[in-house]
Amino acid sequence: MNNIYNRCIWLLNTVYQERKVTFERLCEIWKHHFLYNGKPLSLRTFHHHRKMMEENFDIVIACDRKDYTYYIQNMDEILGDSCRNWLFNSRIIDVALKSSMCLFHRIVLPDMSRGIQYLPDISECISEGHELYIFYTNDRGNEVEGRFQPEGLKLFRNRWYMLGYRNGSEFCAVPLDALKNIYLSGNSFQTDYRFSLAERISDSIGVVVPDGQQPETVSLKAYGHFANYLRKYPFHHSQVERNNMGTFTSFDYRLLVTDELVDEILALGDKVEITYPEKLRMKLLQKIGRIRSRYAM
Repeated sequence: MNNIYNRCIWLLNTVYQERKVTFERLCEIWKHHFLYNGKPLSLRTFHHHRKMMEENFDIVIACDRKDYTYYIQNMDEILGDSCRNWLFNSRIIDVALKSSMCLFHRIVLPDMSRGIQYLPDISECISEGHELYIFYTNDRGNEVEGRFQPEGLKLFRNRWYMLGYRNGSEFCAVPLDALKNIYLSGNSFQTDYRFSLAERISDSIGVVVPDGQQPETVSLKAYGHFANYLRKYPFHHSQVERNNMGTFTSFDYRLLVTDELVDEILALGDKVEITYPEKLRMKLLQKIGRIRSRYAM
């Protein structure tokens, strides 16, 4: 079964890399792969793997009857969904690493393992609408406990967060690595299968979404070549380029003004400048002032 899975991932990776590929070309590529065992790729095996990819991973490898080439039919759908895109890329990385054992000692990845032991139970509670009773340490180092209705999960800055309603009312985020223990409270809550966590937090940077706060227009000046970087990798999906003045370019966003937003802009250093709103600019200046005081001689 493990070899079948690996061959399916090989097929996915090959079709993705080739964009459009004939069955004959696949057979030729297969002969040079580390999984090749001397047996040619049969048409029956190929179609079996296609079926497995669709049934298990919801990835459709379709055939273009015009030239009998194969391609990933729902690629745009996968790339447009952050979770499916992440899983898709993970499978591509999986087959790349397995192609050579020495790569395991030559690739350095961030540690995202802290707290993941809670993922299966939390995922089930999200799906089934089971309320949790959680024990965790907050940002101030205090031990906290209470009821929690999990609505979703987010990976941000290499930390997993559980997002939902604490004690039935306050929408907040709890890092999984801060959890001490979780139990089923014995209560259930109504889950809305139309709910989208991505939409719920779409106006925020990070995981904080203050109740009742509305998004505002945020304007940044990007200096020098950093404007090109933002064009390629937008700071937020709401990014709109306003003008290019040569030495700087202005970008507008619709965002919730939070401390997380301040931290993210601060991390960009002198590459950007806040021009609007003034309160966000002041928040950043106040934080810079506190940093300066830490290093004052």
